[in-house]
Amino acid sequence: MKRQSIIISVSLFIMLFSVNYGNAQNVSFTPNASISKSFGDKDYWNLGFSVGANLFYSTHKTFSFGGRIAYNRMFPNGQEVLNLGAGPSYEYDIESTSGSFSIIEIVPSIQIATSTSDDDQDIRLSFQIGGGLFMLKHSDVSAKGTYWNPTGGSLTTTVTLFDDSETKPGVQFGVELSFKRKLKIQPLFSLAFTEGHSTTYASVCIGYILGK
Repeated sequence: MKRQSIIISVSLFIMLFSVNYGNAQNVSFTPNASISKSFGDKDYWNLGFSVGANLFYSTHKTFSFGGRIAYNRMFPNGQEVLNLGAGPSYEYDIESTSGSFSIIEIVPSIQIATSTSDDDQDIRLSFQIGGGLFMLKHSDVSAKGTYWNPTGGSLTTTVTLFDDSETKPGVQFGVELSFKRKLKIQPLFSLAFTEGHSTTYASVCIGYILGK
């Protein structure tokens, strides 16, 4: 967690310095927050949240390059954690869950807008695509529940996942809707190339655009 905090702090400092230096040079900085959800064949995580920031430099009226940094955190789905493995699945009464799944994303990206910055439009649509690094970490994930057999008896089970962390490459793409060049709504899809399978999740970000 200490290493993740250092990475986030340094990246945000670089972003803020870039905004201050390039305030009159077509730089935009957009702090944002979002809801996040992973998905796949087995979804062990409930709805989560993220906080992040986008920094882009406009080299053309419709083209910008820059990137995004964000911290995502999701919480375990007790039913799915307890049903890990190849055995039969049961409907448990969940007694407790703990732990989290966090993802730090550092993704250099490009944006292509459908209208120029000079157009007098209240709504502007842009497409964003990028590739970068995703730092994934499972921390203290466990679930406890009881299965009540219809024919009598019960089975109480506790499943604990090993803590692990990995840094993997991945891609990210989405669209951005900006209103009056200030309020931003941005659905994003992210895919990290993790071992054995890909980790995929989606975010819906809301932010405020500072700069140009």
